[in-house]
Amino acid sequence: MRSNPPEFTDTDRRFMARAIEVAGRARYSASPNPGVGCVLVRDGAIVAQGWTQPPGGAHAEIVALKNCAEPAGTTAYVTLEPCAHTGRTGACCDALIRAGVSKVIASLEDPFPHVSGKGFARLQAAGVEVQAGLLEYQARTLHAGFMCRQLSGRPFVRLKVAASLDGATALANGTSKWITCDAARADVHELRGASDVVVTGAGTITADDPMLTARLESDLTLTQPRAVVLDSKFRSPGESNVFKRDSLLYTLPDTQVTEGAAFEHATLPASPDSTGLDLGALLDDLGKRDVNDVLIEAGAQLGGAFI
Repeated sequence: MRSNPPEFTDTDRRFMARAIEVAGRARYSASPNPGVGCVLVRDGAIVAQGWTQPPGGAHAEIVALKNCAEPAGTTAYVTLEPCAHTGRTGACCDALIRAGVSKVIASLEDPFPHVSGKGFARLQAAGVEVQAGLLEYQARTLHAGFMCRQLSGRPFVRLKVAASLDGATALANGTSKWITCDAARADVHELRGASDVVVTGAGTITADDPMLTARLESDLTLTQPRAVVLDSKFRSPGESNVFKRDSLLYTLPDTQVTEGAAFEHATLPASPDSTGLDLGALLDDLGKRDVNDVLIEAGAQLGGAFI
């Protein structure tokens, strides 16, 4: 797809920008699948659009096709290469071919091995014109978690820190209170909603007893992020709020954990300097669990360790 860079028009860019905007409707619920957006265009006008449904549901292209009374002859603008394999849903490239779509313009090639280039090839073999690379940077930002996991085996990691102008995150005695505004705290809930897991440490659990849920004023479908607690010797109170919901506790292998506890327990090796858990091993394990996006909400010590 890179041998002959395609020429895109301002109209093409406008329709792909709309596909990226539409993809945002899936940002809280599509994972571990990428939250793709698709618009179908005929004679310079959008005739249908769709976005990826929660896991097990239809992909963006299928939703757009179902929303279109006559898809034959349309151009599909899609943020990621249409899939070419059958998982819990059928192959999107085959659905586009059956519907008679005449052209597909995509932002990115899908790095997933079962798809990578195969969706484009199957479309071209069926006589569908294919172009790729439109608004690639914006699409890579949109699909950062999925792309990172597919290319590196690890999720995309974001660190949330609230600090005063002198760089402090709490008083010298450890006392901490909000130093941010309502808008900043709303951004945190947005970040949580767009993350698969929120990672914190024993210190934060003990001091603040947070829920680490996303509380949003939105009509979008929301799948709550899973709470992940790093506590090498399990010193956190077992009755903490995070352990009352879907959560994952990581400790060192020799740590005793109460049998019958509601949360999942897993182990990690010690960090190279033996000051805590191996964070590289953590990211490897989360990648194997199909986690795309990680949000770190922790104190200065754990946040600094991730940096």
